[in-house]
Parts: sequence; C-alpha cells; structure tokens
Amino acid sequence: MNRTVARITSALLASMALALLVACGDGYPRADRPSDRRMNASTHLQLLNRSLATKQRKLTMRDACHLVLSKPGAAKREGVLLPLLSTNVVVGTDSETGRFLVKLVEIANGKASTRLRLAVGEWLDAVAWRSHFQQLQIRCAATQASTTPPG
Repeated sequence: MNRTVARITSALLASMALALLVACGDGYPRADRPSDRRMNASTHLQLLNRSLATKQRKLTMRDACHLVLSKPGAAKREGVLLPLLSTNVVVGTDSETGRFLVKLVEIANGKASTRLRLAVGEWLDAVAWRSHFQQLQIRCAATQASTTPPG
C-alpha cells in the first residue's frame, strides 16, 4: 500500500509540475506578457518621454512619420523635427562615464547629424527606448505603404 501511495503522490506531483511549466514556461502568464505590438503610438511616445522628462525635453507626434523634440514651454518653432524613416537609433556607451547612450542620428543628403543624445542608467532602458522608437518607425512605414499607389 505504501508503494501505491508513493506512486500516486509522485504522479500527482509530476502532473502539477508539468501543468505549471506549460502554463508559465517563460515566467510570464500569457495575458501579462508585454507586447509592443499591442501598444498604440501614443503609448510608445509616453514611454519614450519618461526618459526625457528628467532632461526637460519632450517628443510629440507631428504626424504618423514625424516627431518633434522640444523643451516644455519653448515656442513650437524651436522644436527639432525628426523624420522617423531617416532617423537611426544608435545604442552605445559613453567612454567617459560608462553610462549607456541612446542617440537619434538623422541621415539627410548623405550626412549624419545627431539630433538627440540621451544617457540612461541600464542597458535594458537603452534597448527598450530603441524598441519603442523603432515601433513608431514600423508604423510610419506601414502607413506610407498603405497610402502609396502601386506601380
């Protein structure tokens, strides 16, 4: 009888462990898993602006393919226009401080121009910032593709 109880207990524990692994194989319940694709442009912009708030800067949407970088309280004409499809996001480190950097580099007429240089504390913050910016770029490209006539 002890063997039977031991077998049943072992089978029950194994089943419970298997169910737990299947339900949360990567540590996130499926409903709680973050997804860039479920976020709208406004949410991506909010998350980008979180890092800029400490520097008294803000990004706003001009249209689906352009952002404006400005300082709160500054006149609109003082903002820097960032065309999403000709702006690259570069993640690196500051050689002096060792902090992670996010740079927005615009390529115009074959010349690269740094439009934003943002120091962040963690590599994960830099990669997340790049990801949110790239999601806006993907949305812009999709918008242009859907409005461009074929041929």
